[in-house]
Amino acid sequence: MSTKERFDELAQEMLKKQMSHDPLTATYLGCHDYDALLPTPAPEGDRLSLQLLRESLDQLKGLDREQLDGGRLLDLDLLEWTTELSAFYLEEVKRYRLGGCPVEYFSGSLHPLFAREFAPLEERVKSITGRLSAMSQFLELSKPAYEEPVAIFVEEHIAGCPAACEFIETIVNTVSAQIPANLAAELKKEAKAAQEKLMDFHKWLKTDVMPRSGMNYGLGKENFAQMIATRRLGLTLEEVRQLGEESFAQLDEACRQEAEKIAPGKGIEGARQSLREEKFGSFDDILQAYREAIELARKVVQDSGFASLPQNDALSVEPTPPHLAISTPAAAYFPPEPLGPPPPLGIYVVTEPSSESQLAEHYRASIINVSFHEAYPGHHLQALRALEHPSPIRLLVNGIEFVEGWAHYCEEEMYKLSPQSHRGLRLAQLLDARYRALRIVLDVGLHCGDISYEEGQRLMVEKLGAAPETARAEVCWYCREPGYAMSYLLGKILFQRLRAKAEKMMGDKFKARDFHDRILYQGNLPMWALERVISEEYGESSK
Repeated sequence: MSTKERFDELAQEMLKKQMSHDPLTATYLGCHDYDALLPTPAPEGDRLSLQLLRESLDQLKGLDREQLDGGRLLDLDLLEWTTELSAFYLEEVKRYRLGGCPVEYFSGSLHPLFAREFAPLEERVKSITGRLSAMSQFLELSKPAYEEPVAIFVEEHIAGCPAACEFIETIVNTVSAQIPANLAAELKKEAKAAQEKLMDFHKWLKTDVMPRSGMNYGLGKENFAQMIATRRLGLTLEEVRQLGEESFAQLDEACRQEAEKIAPGKGIEGARQSLREEKFGSFDDILQAYREAIELARKVVQDSGFASLPQNDALSVEPTPPHLAISTPAAAYFPPEPLGPPPPLGIYVVTEPSSESQLAEHYRASIINVSFHEAYPGHHLQALRALEHPSPIRLLVNGIEFVEGWAHYCEEEMYKLSPQSHRGLRLAQLLDARYRALRIVLDVGLHCGDISYEEGQRLMVEKLGAAPETARAEVCWYCREPGYAMSYLLGKILFQRLRAKAEKMMGDKFKARDFHDRILYQGNLPMWALERVISEEYGESSK
């Protein structure tokens, strides 16, 4: 066996070990061997996962690097980077304490079994029943993660328990009449027991955890700076902060200028209000508007040659399930299963507005811009093209600054290619960009102690006109996921710099579609890795 073959064998073994350790990851990847099981929850589950990564890394590093090609060498370096980052989050900042909700995690384990028709219903129901049965032990093993509880996260977890019960009830009511009576009876029995355990956990959170909860959600300046360094973003903490502040000021002015074209003398909110006058009669009308926007987005990509489109794919628009609606104020995207059967199905969920202010955030120009981000050529196309790469290591890598940076980059590029799609599209695109700039400011400020939780919400309402409930959900998310919110605009800027580098290297030979296709094929890599790919591939191409 050659060194390359041994490398591929070890990489496949590593993926199998990770999936057997984490059945939910396996389910989302499309491996359904563990669908009836639940993983060991954090923090112990995180420790086991890190141990497996380190063991696999040691095995791969024992091979002769000189016998490996560029792609495999990159895979090795990516695995080392992923291991280093995982160790930092677990050992240095104890990320598990920042609100990873076991109830939402459990509900998330049921959702793909219920929503995706990858197997006969009876088979999927057996897996759902198995996970319902395993839930009690899963929740009990989750309790050590509450040693340093944060009140705003505990509040979400408390709200998540009845939402999870509602989701379980939805599953039971939907499938019971479609399966044999004995299977339906077993499902109902385990569902009832799970709902009782969820409400016991709900009581424990309210009476035991909440009274001892604080507001220690911040990483602190030192850890935040180390996180930036570990992610290899090529910027210091202060440079990131400055980038956010300067970008917000520039984009705020651009929004004012564009608003003047739409509603002279009425300012940004007046212009946005004029775009909201096109009211939707019902939530079904909103869902249909998203479906129409997706078709428009796909057509723009196809007609412009922005990137290559797969011949066979599917994207479903659905209401956000109850267990996700708590932490999803507007919309979210779930990629297809990399290891699942064709055609690859993406799921685009839209949250039903709970107030007039939330309803007002769904207006047609915004829906079109969001669909550029979530569907084509954003996350859905991104996920589809990543399926083409054969490396199992790429499935475990998540360069969030590229994932979100690419989708944000697509918003502006699609506006350039379809400026007449809607009269307010440019303003919607600029407003969303301004939103992402403030995210950098808040992400850094909240975790470095410069901005309080309450002040963060106030800034979103005052500077963006966000609905109060949206501001609360957003700021809570920023606190829970340090470094994620900043990745949108930061990633877009880093990607634009990478494209400029490629254009300089290729000169007149540069073609945007070729560049986009090469990048997307690599998977969700961090920007430092994509820069290496472009330097190697375009360097050779320009010779």
